[in-house]
Amino acid sequence: MSSIEVNGIRIYYEKRGRGPAVLFVSGASGDAGHWTTVADILADTYTVITYDRRGNSRSPRPPGWTSTTIGEQADDAAALLRGLDLVPAIVVGTSAAAGAVTTVGQGLGATRVRVEFAEGFAPTSPRRAQKDISPTVTSLQPPMSV
Repeated sequence: MSSIEVNGIRIYYEKRGRGPAVLFVSGASGDAGHWTTVADILADTYTVITYDRRGNSRSPRPPGWTSTTIGEQADDAAALLRGLDLVPAIVVGTSAAAGAVTTVGQGLGATRVRVEFAEGFAPTSPRRAQKDISPTVTSLQPPMSV
């Protein structure tokens, strides 16, 4: 479990596995722990990054910071990927993170961005993660690239 300074703030992240990079972005108040089951399963095939967004959970709230925007969240996610030297990457988000995921793709110069809306996309059971998430991530190839 690590943290990195990007955009003048400290971001907590977890990195697992080896292979093409996949970044999971949680919506609302979700954090890196939201994706533990999925990340553990996908780590056999991918380098999986999960993180706590700015001011959320283990990523501290910057001084004077009171709110965020989709653009700011997307900039942080893109900076995290660049800071870890993991561009190109597949970027997956849930709920409120859908807007940030689209904007991350634009910020990374992606030629292809796909947004899917799925209820309960962060499963807690390993069986459901393998059944529902692995095929979705695989279908997102090629990753977003600069």
